[in-house]
Amino acid sequence: MSCLGVHFALNADDMAELRQTDLHDEEALQNYLANLEARYLGEEGGEHSAESGKAWDAMHRLLTDGRLEYQNGEYPLNHTVIGGEILIGRGEDDTYIISLKTPAQVQDIAQALMTIDEETLRRRYFALDEKAYGYPLSEDDCDYVWDWFRNVRDFYQRAAAANRHVIFTVDQ
Repeated sequence: MSCLGVHFALNADDMAELRQTDLHDEEALQNYLANLEARYLGEEGGEHSAESGKAWDAMHRLLTDGRLEYQNGEYPLNHTVIGGEILIGRGEDDTYIISLKTPAQVQDIAQALMTIDEETLRRRYFALDEKAYGYPLSEDDCDYVWDWFRNVRDFYQRAAAANRHVIFTVDQ
């Protein structure tokens, strides 16, 4: 698995389809995500999506208390990546993590993310426990995380303005 993170800002039709999809049925899950990716990463040019590569892990850690857990840290920053309503990802056989944020939560997240500038992100990044993170802390990795973070921060501003639900997805 590639472990690449993607956020999607869902319209009402996508939310209805999500609620009707059996996310524990691998084929149904794959079809739903493939349709989202085709529309939001392809045709619509990314206005309602944000990729975060593998930086989502560090992003979640530095926006919370340094651990990679679902409900750690303080709201609303802890909902930016894997926090929120966990739709799938707690089961041993789950191949994806999908977490959902409501439009009200998206508004809160968007506002909170605007308080994170590059200096703040760098300070939080270099405060991470390298052993727990599982990857060497470095200037290059911090720059990588900052680049993806800006993409996600801008995405949340657009999602909040459009009053959309947001899901974060990552294969594991």
